[in-house]
Amino acid sequence: MPVELPKPSCKVLSNTLRAGLWQPSCHTSLPNAPQVIRFFLSLHANDFSGIIPSEICLLTRLEVLFLHSNYLNDTIPPSLCKLNNSVRLFLLIIHFLVIYPHNICRGRALEFFGVNESHLRGTIPKSLRNCTSLVRVCLDGDNLSGNISEALDIYPNLNFVDLSCNNFYGEISSIWSKCPKLGTLNVSMNDSTGDIPCEIGKSSHLHAFDLLFNHLFVEIPNDLGKLNSLTKLILKWNQFTGRLPPEISSFIKLEDIGLSINRFISSIPESLGKLLKLHYLDLSKNQFFQELPKELEKVVQLSE
Repeated sequence: MPVELPKPSCKVLSNTLRAGLWQPSCHTSLPNAPQVIRFFLSLHANDFSGIIPSEICLLTRLEVLFLHSNYLNDTIPPSLCKLNNSVRLFLLIIHFLVIYPHNICRGRALEFFGVNESHLRGTIPKSLRNCTSLVRVCLDGDNLSGNISEALDIYPNLNFVDLSCNNFYGEISSIWSKCPKLGTLNVSMNDSTGDIPCEIGKSSHLHAFDLLFNHLFVEIPNDLGKLNSLTKLILKWNQFTGRLPPEISSFIKLEDIGLSINRFISSIPESLGKLLKLHYLDLSKNQFFQELPKELEKVVQLSE
């Protein structure tokens, strides 16, 4: 049976904080993160229920807090935001959250914020938008809404964003190109419209770009071919039109490309044969004609 999370004793819990080597991420590790000693509290995967006690803010040196996989509910107590005065604070809170406070990044120390598969509603608070310390944001599988072009802002160290499976609308913002370290951008399964901004081609570190199941249209911009680090491009279930740009052959590291269920026309470009690392290619349910180019025979890594 689930039990309520007890109010912590500052003395007792301080003794349970372990200084360890830890690399934060949504579920595994943060790529290229230096290993540093942190104070962290992990209460995940238990049967705790009820609310998070406000007394947890007494742990002033706490930098990492894991509360996921419990039966917690209600909101993050506003007092928890006081922990943002720490050098770094990472929150991983899954399966319970309804509302989070609007001053979640008051101390400008929040680097990792993850709330997955929860019952969030409303928009992303402005304090998170102004939180320039962010490195990873995982808000997938929630019930968030609002204009996706206004969801987040420019972050000098941001390298991972997952906003998938929400109710965001509006156009994909060109502002992502101004996040110099962005490596993964996933806004799949939302209600985004418009086209892919040409400026995205300036995201030199972007290696995973997922726009699955939106309402995007127009042609793929030629500037997208400048993404030399791209290994995964998923544009399935949209309304893209026109020809596939020959610049697609510039994705020399591309391993996974999904373009099915769109309105692409004309022939499949021969330049796809230059993508020698390609393992997965899905061009089904479009309006291509003519035969498959023989150049694709060079892509020996393609799965059957």
